Amino acid sequence: MIEDTSDTESLLARVREEGNDAAFSESFLDLAVSLEEKGDELTLARIRKFLKESGVGITEWSKALTRRRGQYRELLKQQAAEEQQAEYEAARAEREARDVEREEQRARITEKRPELRAHFKSARQDKAEFSMTPGAIVVRRTTGFGTEIITLLRASVAIVRVLVLVDAAGQERQEWELEAYVGDAATPMRLTVSGERFAHMEWVAALGPRAAMAPGASSRDLLRAGIQLLSGNPQRVVVHTSSGWKKHDGRDVYAHAAGAIGAGGVEPGVTVRLPPESPTLARFVLPAPPTGQALIAAVRASCGLLSVAHEFAGFALLGHTYRAALGWSPTTLYLSAPMHSGKTLLAALGQMHYGAGLDDQHPPASWHDATEKALNKLRGTIGDALFLVDDFFLAGTNEDGSLEKVLGRAVRAQHDGSVRAALKVDGDLRGSAPVRSSLLVTGESLSRGHSLRSRCVVVQLSKRIESDLSPLREQGQRGAFAAAMAAFVQWIASQRQAVEERRETFRAEVASGLAREGIEDRTAKMVAEIAVGVMIFLEFALDVGAIDASQHDAEKNRAAVALLSLAREQRGHAETQDPARRFLELLNAALLGGRCHVVDGNGKRPIPPEAWGWIEEPGATNPWRPRGDRVGWLEGDALYIIPAVALAQVRTAAGADPFAVSDLRELARRLHTHGALVKTDLETRGTFFVRKHGIQALALSVAKFRPTDS
Repeated sequence: MIEDTSDTESLLARVREEGNDAAFSESFLDLAVSLEEKGDELTLARIRKFLKESGVGITEWSKALTRRRGQYRELLKQQAAEEQQAEYEAARAEREARDVEREEQRARITEKRPELRAHFKSARQDKAEFSMTPGAIVVRRTTGFGTEIITLLRASVAIVRVLVLVDAAGQERQEWELEAYVGDAATPMRLTVSGERFAHMEWVAALGPRAAMAPGASSRDLLRAGIQLLSGNPQRVVVHTSSGWKKHDGRDVYAHAAGAIGAGGVEPGVTVRLPPESPTLARFVLPAPPTGQALIAAVRASCGLLSVAHEFAGFALLGHTYRAALGWSPTTLYLSAPMHSGKTLLAALGQMHYGAGLDDQHPPASWHDATEKALNKLRGTIGDALFLVDDFFLAGTNEDGSLEKVLGRAVRAQHDGSVRAALKVDGDLRGSAPVRSSLLVTGESLSRGHSLRSRCVVVQLSKRIESDLSPLREQGQRGAFAAAMAAFVQWIASQRQAVEERRETFRAEVASGLAREGIEDRTAKMVAEIAVGVMIFLEFALDVGAIDASQHDAEKNRAAVALLSLAREQRGHAETQDPARRFLELLNAALLGGRCHVVDGNGKRPIPPEAWGWIEEPGATNPWRPRGDRVGWLEGDALYIIPAVALAQVRTAAGADPFAVSDLRELARRLHTHGALVKTDLETRGTFFVRKHGIQALALSVAKFRPTDS
């Protein structure tokens, strides 16, 4: 191809002499193509004019020029491809040389320090080549200005594990374990960051001032991409952050703080990491399930709870303890006893089934030491296990009311299976995980409030437990109870579906039987849950050979008698705090105490006056005088009370033990349910109140209310 057109005149002279042959020659056509590439239109016009004057066919010559132009451009493409291939081969040779050098360096260093192998890596993405050596991450990339080399970080970082954290609700989040070498450090730094935090790259500051990062947002993005590419395919580990029943490779396993137990015993492939904020959680550890004589000894040690010298305390505790391992239960077991009676130690005998370290000196939580939020979080983390909250007592201070509210919400959460939720600023619900453990409470006194007591199964110990619990405590601390529970969950794992079916059958049968004995429905269902725990434990003990058939039947019969007594006792605990009954008792006390009075239908003193708030003053013209405010009047078999005035008197009479109901309509509803109202206007006005003498009143039954002589 002609690059210099200075010999144009000589070529034209040649055309003049030789004619068409010279005009169609490659040299002349190359001259025309070169002029076109340079945009020399003036010279091209002169050539065309000359050819026309010389008798050369312009049409044919233009076609020949077009063909030559195509050949010229194909030649240019070929030359460009050859140059690009040469550059590629040179770059590849350079990369191979670098790889050889890096491999030699890696071999020299890792021979002495094999732990550094993960920090000798290279990877490519698009036009960027990333390389990592201990202490540095570098990128080499091609730009419009050539090849640039940037040291992205003066440290090497490898993602060694991806932890998939699964919470109690099955929600997943990721944490990445990083290994970093800064400079010529002899040992690596280890960091664990969330996936989101890794993306922001702020964690690099934790590597220290020597780990300088290249400036600029683009360098940060390159570093993030480079670390991920250079780390390859790190190990992925599923980590459970709660205990209880899980699915692992399609099998049922029971997770605890140190691992998991399945049908075959310890499950080595299950990783459990409970939140480290509370040291209590680390105590929920089960040993490897025992076998042979060790298994029989452990189960018999657990049976020792049935020997506790109380009518039904041992059966209640054992049943509640083993029922907890079967899944959520609405039942809260409340052990109430005076100070130094042994109630905490008795409760700890059940708690040590879920960890030998959970003795009476280390209960999971205490009402006076843990906040409500902390309790909810702990109870949401520990699943399918007993959870003891120790030491409920009322000190007679202003804090008593707040403490009772916390207890009330905890018991309701257990009964309903969920905790309170609140709205965040963005409108989403905020709340702790659902309740997954079974609540066990100890206290010096029973909590006030009918609603709360009706959601508990109360075991009230009036004096110190007669049995010496020290041998049982020692067995629990040695791990015998935890070993029995480990074997129990292994036994369940091998037949969990069948156990759940039997649990439902047992619960329905027991609840139905208690209902036939006149036990209130809610109490019957809660006691039935405890009975289920006893029955399935006895099945397990029989199956592993810890007891024989006759012992199984004997203990089952003893349990039936004890738990029926337990159910009957609940009626008394609930009735003492029934709002309707308490209202009648407090109003009666206010009348007898002279704080208020009632009159008869004519506005005069009733008979007998002293029982209705009147006092006699001998010698006076009118010896009988009413005391306090008038709260109502008597007509026939009804005591008509003025609701607001009567409620005020009741709340005053309640004193330090506040009356729970403050709404008049709720009070009327409860009195009606209690059978204390002889008249209502439900049919005419749809209300429990009656209108009498222009006053809206409640018509109490005198038979239900009649005060006794003081």
